[in-house]
Amino acid sequence: MLILYATFLTRSGILGNASVHSFTDLGLSGQLLIYLLVFFGIAVALSISRWKEIPSTDKEVSTYSKEFWIFMGATVLGLMGFQVMAGTSIPVYNTILEQFGISSNMASPAEQAIFYSKFQIWGAILVAILSGTGQFFFWKSMDKSRIWNELSIPVLISLVVSSAIFLIYGINKISYILLLTAGVYSLVANGTILIRLLKKKNLKLAGGAVAHIGIAMMLLGILFSSGYSRIISLNTSGLLFSRDMSDEMNQENVLLFVNEPKVMNQYELTYKGQRVELEGIPGYPPKKLVKKTMDEYTVIGRGDYEYKGEVYFKAGDSLTIRPENTYYEVEYKKDGETKFSLFPRAQVNPNMGLIVSPDIKHHLDKDLYTHIASIPDPETTTEWSEPVETLVSMEERFFINDFVSTLTRVVKVENLDGVELGPDDVAAEAIIEVMVKNKTYTLKPVFIIKDKMMGNIPAEEEEIGARVSFTNILPEQGKFELMVETTQKDYIIMKAIEMPYINVLWLGSLVLMFGFVLAVARRYREFKQSRT
Repeated sequence: MLILYATFLTRSGILGNASVHSFTDLGLSGQLLIYLLVFFGIAVALSISRWKEIPSTDKEVSTYSKEFWIFMGATVLGLMGFQVMAGTSIPVYNTILEQFGISSNMASPAEQAIFYSKFQIWGAILVAILSGTGQFFFWKSMDKSRIWNELSIPVLISLVVSSAIFLIYGINKISYILLLTAGVYSLVANGTILIRLLKKKNLKLAGGAVAHIGIAMMLLGILFSSGYSRIISLNTSGLLFSRDMSDEMNQENVLLFVNEPKVMNQYELTYKGQRVELEGIPGYPPKKLVKKTMDEYTVIGRGDYEYKGEVYFKAGDSLTIRPENTYYEVEYKKDGETKFSLFPRAQVNPNMGLIVSPDIKHHLDKDLYTHIASIPDPETTTEWSEPVETLVSMEERFFINDFVSTLTRVVKVENLDGVELGPDDVAAEAIIEVMVKNKTYTLKPVFIIKDKMMGNIPAEEEEIGARVSFTNILPEQGKFELMVETTQKDYIIMKAIEMPYINVLWLGSLVLMFGFVLAVARRYREFKQSRT
C-alpha cells in the first residue's frame, strides 16, 4: 500500500510545487486515487476475512528472543518511514482539508534535508545498534548471564575505534558521535558473527551478517559524505554575481569566463567552452565544430574532430546530435599540471528551467562533484554593441573585446559557401589571431566585391564575445577597415563539492546486495528441501 501511495504522490501532480522529483499534474490524479483506494479496500477486506488465521500467541515474547529483536528492528524502520511520509504528505493534508471547506496554510519544510535528517539520524543510530546486537540473539540462545560475555569485546573494540576516529577527524556533534559509534559497533558485531560462520565453513548462512555489514558501511559513508561534505567553490572575489541571485548562489559558487584561469581552493580552473554529445562519437566535441540544420537532431561538421589521435568526423559530415544536452568542459590544474577535466551537463527545460547533472571525479578517499549553477540564457537573442571602426595594418596589434589581436595576413578567396563568385568578383579573407591567455582564437571575416557592390561575411566567436566584419581595403593607406562588435563573453557559474569517503557508501550497498543474495539463496534451498 505504501508503494502505491508513493506512486500516487509522485505521479498525481499533488507534489508538483513541493518536489523536483515528482510529475506535474497530467490529469491522472483521479484515476490514480481510484487505483489506490481499490487496492486499499482489497487489503482491508483480505485482512478482515483472514484475521482469525493470523498466527498469534498469548505467551509474552522474551526480550532475549530473536523474534523480539526482529520486531524492534521492523518497528524502528516503520517509524522512520512514517516520519518521511508525514512530511511528504503535507500537500495531501491541505487538499483534503480544502475539500471540506477548511483553509489550510501548512507548508512543506523550507530546509527539507535538515527537517528529515534531524529525525532520521536517530533512527539510523537505533538501526545500527539493533542490526549489530540482534545477530547474537539470532545465532545463540541468550540470557542475562551470557549477554555481557558475547557483547563485551565488540563493544570495547567499537569504543576504541570510534574514539580514535573522533580524535583524528575532530568529530564533536553528539548525534554524529553516536551514529559513528553505533555504525562501528554494527560493523564489529556482525564481523564477529561472520568470522565465526566462516570458521565453521558456513558461508551459506552468513547472508544476514554480510547484509548488516553492508548497512553499517552505508551509514558510515552517509555520515562522512553528507555530514562532512565541503563546498570548495566559495566566492572569494568579494563581488556579487547578481543582486537577483540568493545569498547562497552568490557565496557558494565560482564565476568562470571561458579560457580565463581562476584559482579555486587548491585547484586552478579553466572553463574551456561548450561541448555537445554526438551519437557514435567518443568524448564531447566543441559546440562550434558543428552547424545546426533544419532537423534539430542532425548537424553538419564544420571541421575535423580528433579524439585520442583518431579523427572521427570531418567538415561536411552529417552527424546525429542529442540537442537537449550541453556539456561544459572545466579543466582542473594543480601545481601547474592538468590533473583532469570534468564535463557537467545542463539542460534548459521550458517547464522546469535549468536542469543540471554533475560530473564526478572519483578519488579513493573522496569524490569531487562539479555541477552548473547558472549559464547565459540560450534562448535570449545576443545583444551586440554598436560597431566600432578600426583601421589596422598588417601585423599591427589592436584590441577585440579587451583581448590583444593581430591581423596576420589577408588572402584571396576563390570559393565561398553560399556565394557564387563571377569572373569580375573578388573576395578576400582577413586572418586575425586573438590571444586569450592560454589559447589563441582565429577569426576569418571575408570582404566581397560582387557585381561592383561591396559586402562582407562577419566572423563571430561566442566564447570571447566578439564579431568582426572586414568592410574595406584602403590600399593608399596600406590599411584594412574592420568593424568590431562585442557582447558578453561566454561564462558559467558552477559549484564544486568534496564528499569524503562516499566510496564507503557505494561499497556498503554492494556488500548489502551480496548479503541479500546469500540470504535469498539460502531460503530458496530450504524451500526446495521442504517440498521434497
